[in-house]
Amino acid sequence: MEQPKTDRDKLMKGVKLVAFAFPFIFGAPIVLTMAFDPEQGTWWLTALAVIMILAAFYLGGRGLLTIISSFFDRTS
Repeated sequence: MEQPKTDRDKLMKGVKLVAFAFPFIFGAPIVLTMAFDPEQGTWWLTALAVIMILAAFYLGGRGLLTIISSFFDRTS
């Protein structure tokens, strides 16, 4: 009996998405901290931090779903 294979192209796409999420994961808290600083905090830093947080959630979640799908989707 042959073992099902992992879809390597889909796996690499998921890994790339997770890798693109890492700058947002680490950068968003830094920008949010700067936004709450009374000396330099402005509304646009808060908006940028929120956008970065949403991008981190989207890219990370989409990447993890793609990685899981490469292991468990057995279409062929």
